[in-house]
Amino acid sequence: MDFGGDGKVNSEEFMVFMLVALGKVDTSDIEEIQALFRTLDRNKGGYLDMNDICNMAFGDAEARKSQRSSPAKSMRSADSYV
Repeated sequence: MDFGGDGKVNSEEFMVFMLVALGKVDTSDIEEIQALFRTLDRNKGGYLDMNDICNMAFGDAEARKSQRSSPAKSMRSADSYV
């Protein structure tokens, strides 16, 4: 359960452990999600900023500009990632 090896269990570690233990997800699901996070975290800062999220949802900057002109279209595109 202490994935970080620091002798403490944080909220994320506990949640992952419980989701796997309860059979809600497999460890392979967790690994895929973590790999996606690492891919999206382009600056490797350990978090996703709005640029990272927009890149995931809409692609490059030109695509984001066209999405801004149509909020409903933007929401439909973003919903495909949920």
